[in-house]
Amino acid sequence: MVEIISALVGHLETGRHGIERKGRGVILREVTGRDLVQVGWWRDTGATAKQTLAKELGFAIAEGSRLVSESGQTTVFPIAPDKVWIAAPLEAELYRKLTASIPAEQGVATDLGHARTVVRISGPSARDVLARHIAIDLDPREFPPGSFASTAMHQTAATLHYVRDLGGDP
Repeated sequence: MVEIISALVGHLETGRHGIERKGRGVILREVTGRDLVQVGWWRDTGATAKQTLAKELGFAIAEGSRLVSESGQTTVFPIAPDKVWIAAPLEAELYRKLTASIPAEQGVATDLGHARTVVRISGPSARDVLARHIAIDLDPREFPPGSFASTAMHQTAATLHYVRDLGGDP
């Protein structure tokens, strides 16, 4: 298996940064040990491909385009009408399992594990920091837990996933 090397190697400086105050306002942490696989299907095979995925993952993929489907440590992001991203721990061997279970007549799985770096932003000021850099309405009524959206932060593509209440632990 090829070793995944973080895009942050040589750029990540650990320690305290920013305004000194009592308590932690924002916590940034790289999340490692995760894999990302894109699954796409053909126009006339979507229903069958989704059934195959549901059987392999152990849960159904929700319809819609702003909310994830998840069970345990596996998360499905519906990024297009004919495409999903699936994130899971590396140990799940997601790409191997999906390429074995989805026949070419139904669709195709593509390994994106090396294409993304996951950074968890948490703490009571996380929403304020993000609001300064992205063009998404982060009001909980518009972007509740379980939501995700594609955006850009300083000309860098980003997928924002609201995992849980921002006041929780990292």
